[in-house]
Amino acid sequence: MKQLLSKYSQIAYYTGILTQIVGIITLLPLLAIILYPEDSQFAIYFLVTSVIALMLSVFLKKLGKAHSTDALVAGEDFLIVVIVWLLAMFFSSLPFLLSGQLSFTLAMFEAVSGWTTTGLSVVNVEVIPKIFLLHRSVIQFFGGVGLILVVFSVLSDTYGMRLFSAEGHSDRLLPNLKKSARIIMTIYSFYMITGVGLYVFFGMPFFDALNISMAALSTGGFAVTSNSIAYYKSIPIEILTMILMVLGNTNFAAHLLLFQRKFKRYSQCDETRMMFVSIFVFTLIIFIITRQLADLTFRQILFEVVSAVTTTGFALSDYSVFRPFLVMTLIPLMWMGGGSGSTAGGIKQYRVVAFIRSCKLSIQKAILPKQVVKDVYVSMPTQKLYLNPMETLRIHHFISYYFIIYFIGVAILVVNQIDVMDAAFEMASALSTVGTSVGITTATTSSIVLWTEMAAMFFGRLEIMIVIIFFVYSWSDLNMFIKGCIRFKKSIGN
Repeated sequence: MKQLLSKYSQIAYYTGILTQIVGIITLLPLLAIILYPEDSQFAIYFLVTSVIALMLSVFLKKLGKAHSTDALVAGEDFLIVVIVWLLAMFFSSLPFLLSGQLSFTLAMFEAVSGWTTTGLSVVNVEVIPKIFLLHRSVIQFFGGVGLILVVFSVLSDTYGMRLFSAEGHSDRLLPNLKKSARIIMTIYSFYMITGVGLYVFFGMPFFDALNISMAALSTGGFAVTSNSIAYYKSIPIEILTMILMVLGNTNFAAHLLLFQRKFKRYSQCDETRMMFVSIFVFTLIIFIITRQLADLTFRQILFEVVSAVTTTGFALSDYSVFRPFLVMTLIPLMWMGGGSGSTAGGIKQYRVVAFIRSCKLSIQKAILPKQVVKDVYVSMPTQKLYLNPMETLRIHHFISYYFIIYFIGVAILVVNQIDVMDAAFEMASALSTVGTSVGITTATTSSIVLWTEMAAMFFGRLEIMIVIIFFVYSWSDLNMFIKGCIRFKKSIGN
């Protein structure tokens, strides 16, 4: 029991550090008041939320201060990351809830969709005050880059590599973790600011440009108009949005190659090749088949494919009109998802590459001499990564878990009177944190469906295994706590 209390005291300290960042992030939407002074009436809800988060942060840090120098052990990192993300989602829902804009379920849905960079939405963007639109975009921005990475970039790297890796980051660019985090944040911010400037140059209002740039780069997809990017009726804006989505989909280590002008090495990355080949092939197939069936231009199809591959969710078309072929074709793209270490979701392209090569290897082993068969590898930005059998097995396990969760989610939606095709599309969108919808996710959707989608988004953003391990460790610790209480009660009785 004493060991358990010590463990959770340490977890409380780290959780307090990270919750402090959440409290600060909650204040950023107040900047909307500069452009929209009438929204100042809602400032109190963000201030109250921030104060509560910061007070909790102080309490948790004091609670675990005695263990602040202890190194994290296996499992504790996953507990911290999941707890902090849950707290971030809860606190981000409070401004919606306290202001009366949304019910608890809808407020949580919007917050979960934002932090997981999914982009599925239940708010009427034409009616809701601008400060809440900025709030959604801000949490998408930080949800894309990751809470842990933000902490490393502004504080220090003393909190350990475990937390950084547990959040799904494989993009350590330099031996010094703090410098790596700062480089990533610098690249991320540079793209976002450049995107805002170019959007304004192409005629988009500044507020829209700020929100769309953050949403595109984080591959989140929250729009500020009901017609998404189609509202602007601008080819330059569509092209810029596709570029930002592709950048958000790209591993940050690959971005460093671009800044260093190592274009050849960038083009040799398997994820880069898979992304562009997928975009080209699927765009061509859809265009050839649908040109006789629907009024879709090549430009529209290209945009929808890029949005699906990058798991962003922006749209130029109404998917409910162009069914079933277009809808069903985009599902595999959403399953695949984006690059590792990027803001995108899905199974991730490097896992798909490794899966294909491992399947090819198993066939080769059966028909070729052993000395001819090579190991499975994936060409990553920093190196050619060779995978041993255990690492390959983990990838197969991950893909299996992904589809188990996916089909369970589809089944739940179907039981709740949703068409099978719509359920398949919506669940792929939620689990791969895409955000594209065929229209079944709205403010009037069943709470069971919304909470199912929230669970899928959460699993998808934290890459499934982290959440599974969280539940395994929590269950183990709960059993240990109960047994400890029973032993304590018996000792008192004796």
